[in-house]
Amino acid sequence: MFVLPNHWVSNPIRIVLAGAGGSGSEVLDGLARIDRALRALGHPGFQMSVFDPDTVSTTNTVRQRFWPADRGQNKAQLLMHRYGTFGGLSGRGYAEALTVAVLAAMPRVDLLVTCVDKARVRREIGTHDWLLDPYRWRDTLWLDLGNGARTGQVVLGHLAGWRADPARLPNVYDLFPELAQAERLDADDTPSCSAAEALAAQDLFINRWVAVAAADLLWQLVRHGTIGVHGFFINPTGVRVRELAIDPRTWASFGLVAARQAA
Repeated sequence: MFVLPNHWVSNPIRIVLAGAGGSGSEVLDGLARIDRALRALGHPGFQMSVFDPDTVSTTNTVRQRFWPADRGQNKAQLLMHRYGTFGGLSGRGYAEALTVAVLAAMPRVDLLVTCVDKARVRREIGTHDWLLDPYRWRDTLWLDLGNGARTGQVVLGHLAGWRADPARLPNVYDLFPELAQAERLDADDTPSCSAAEALAAQDLFINRWVAVAAADLLWQLVRHGTIGVHGFFINPTGVRVRELAIDPRTWASFGLVAARQAA
């Protein structure tokens, strides 16, 4: 069981979202909905910082949360303007990629959400020693969304890592260090010439499946104060969703305990 951080209860929750493309644009929609629900319940809601260097292409209007009139505009800035204007979501969009240096320069981050496919981004975040500044980063959570053409996973953990502490959650890099090596080509990184190519690279609704799972996990945490799972493995073919339990025995099945003990 994992309990909501105390300072999330009555303060604005500062969220950094890296990537506003396939999964990023979908999960931002979920975050905006949670923000409205929290504010309706008397909570101050979210304070968003969204990073993406890319502009909307014609292909993006097929599989992502963009329309033909959005073409040529920066994804992060456009979406934050839209959700801020029509939904009251606080924050700003940045027309740049999130880097460890940019993240480390921020005064406080409660939750990092990554929706990126580049191996180096996950590797840089996962290997950085965030506890060089423990006051700022010890309690920061990291929600990672990843997917292939038809499957996906969501993992919520501590940004600074598990560190064999039963009160902490292992992050995606703790559980799957090999993911840092699994870089693949994505329609967002290598623009497709047609909608058919984009849909061959990633199925039409896989990003939404992953984003809904991530948003619901976060909603359960902020609404009820505790969660018993910290991730999901999703296979929409046959509608299969498997939970990632908060349980050292589950983590041991990934070899995490053995790796930590050996260290």
